[in-house]
Amino acid sequence: HLRKIGGTMFNLNFKIWSFVLFLAVMLFSCASDEVTKAKKLIQVKAYDQAIQLLEREIQDSPNNSRAHFMLANVFACKAINEKEKEYIKKALATYKSAILINSENPTFYYNLGALQYLSGNTNDAIENLKKAVDLRSDCYGAMFILSQIYKNQKNEDKYQRYFGDGLKLINLQGDKIRLKYLEN
Repeated sequence: HLRKIGGTMFNLNFKIWSFVLFLAVMLFSCASDEVTKAKKLIQVKAYDQAIQLLEREIQDSPNNSRAHFMLANVFACKAINEKEKEYIKKALATYKSAILINSENPTFYYNLGALQYLSGNTNDAIENLKKAVDLRSDCYGAMFILSQIYKNQKNEDKYQRYFGDGLKLINLQGDKIRLKYLEN
């Protein structure tokens, strides 16, 4: 599906992207009360209130990379769900802030790369998605986006490599889940 947001074409299913962002927000927990409250607001799509809480958290704790990351996710959700294009730039900048604070978190690079891909900035997307894979070799989400980029660029070798590696990882994950289920 193609959806136009302020002149930029996005080529990804928005429900899937929103779900990915939601999961990423839920996976990263922060100890502060403000961030905990913001998570609940994000769940009910009260983005403006979540933004206020997270901005206050960042003001109080400027080196809290998870608060930066969550704020970037809220900006991205707001841009996608409410079609407010100025929030794309805010999300991109805030993901970069999270990375400046913690450059070893693959999820930060993954989300930045995915949003860059959605925004049509494939060169930067490739760089950040590859960094996510370098930091976490089982980052199959990044591999699938990379495979789509290379497919669009008609680079069959890289498309096959990333798509195949991603499929292998999903099969391994499925095998682990099946084994765990059989053990119980």
